[in-house]
Amino acid sequence: MFPTSNRWPWLHIAAGSAALALTSILLTEWLALQPCHLCIFQRLLFMLMAPLALIAAFTSGWPRRVSGALTALAAAGGAATAGFQTWLQAQPEGTVSCLGPDMGPIEHFVEWLGRLQPNLFMATGFCEDLALVILGLSLAQWALLAFLLALGLSLWWLGDATHRLGTLAKNPQPARSFVAFLVTWSFLLLTITGIVLYIVPSGQVAHWTLWSFAGLSKEGWADVHILFGALFIVAGALHLYYNWKPFKKYLATRISGHLTLKRELVTSLIVTVLLTIGALFALPPVSWLFDLNDAAKSMWARDAEQRPPYARAEATQLPVLAQRLGLDLEAMVAALEQAGIRINDPKTNLKTLARVNETTPAALFALIPKPHKPARGKTGSEDPGTP
Repeated sequence: MFPTSNRWPWLHIAAGSAALALTSILLTEWLALQPCHLCIFQRLLFMLMAPLALIAAFTSGWPRRVSGALTALAAAGGAATAGFQTWLQAQPEGTVSCLGPDMGPIEHFVEWLGRLQPNLFMATGFCEDLALVILGLSLAQWALLAFLLALGLSLWWLGDATHRLGTLAKNPQPARSFVAFLVTWSFLLLTITGIVLYIVPSGQVAHWTLWSFAGLSKEGWADVHILFGALFIVAGALHLYYNWKPFKKYLATRISGHLTLKRELVTSLIVTVLLTIGALFALPPVSWLFDLNDAAKSMWARDAEQRPPYARAEATQLPVLAQRLGLDLEAMVAALEQAGIRINDPKTNLKTLARVNETTPAALFALIPKPHKPARGKTGSEDPGTP
């Protein structure tokens, strides 16, 4: 067993992670592999684990514990990702895929990274494909073993450090400061994501135009908002826990020295109830806030081309889309292919085609010939040979 102060476990994790990240990049280039979204995400985790473990190796105290915990968290996430990909690869061919009609947070994040650094993070393959098998194991299985080993080493050291919790209980100031900063950063990110979500277009328009801001889609911003909302609740509870004694002392002083506490409490409660009623029944001035929100969202869809013909039209298969809108499927496919849009699957949808061709469903739909409505006053066919 290594002594607790030994840095060698962390150096092993750092060196192994860096080597695996570099191997992943070189194999992709040398063997012309097509990495999938999960493969790229695992590569990113190895790239993150290397500096985190290196920080843990050459620090002590709280910096080592925090960087070590983050290393363990990244290893756990990598093990879960590699395990899921291993399960996908074990299923019968054509039955499952990691890419459905809607991409998840990992896929959205990898797509964003791919636009920033395509040489490192561009995903072009499918997660269920066995691109390369070494000694009977796929790359996902080798990654799973590496992540589990890193997780075990990280937890071994972190578990051996639990005896220091007694010292933390006697002197909670570092934890109190950490929680205070966590509350601050969570509040800041909640404010930013809240402002963005207040002005984003409606779901139909966002999906139809593949709306994004700062590399994140509407769902991406919502995911970040939900994550830090939950973190803000947890951090707020911890903040109250660490400051419970000063809080009780403040309440006791207020109650014993002033009688306005009751008035302040009742006033704030009345304001809260009035705001809630205003929100439920859309009463002014609360309704003005909702009207401003509607106006901000409607700015994104002033043109008819920015609105889909119906909800989730971008995720509808092309034959169904043609049937619902009365379009000629063959003419629709021919127009798209003439514009350079390759259609390998006849049952694909505009959203998938837009992602592959780096455009939007709205732009693709504009290429499709629409049936012309007969001019007012004319009836029958426009064919001159028809009586």
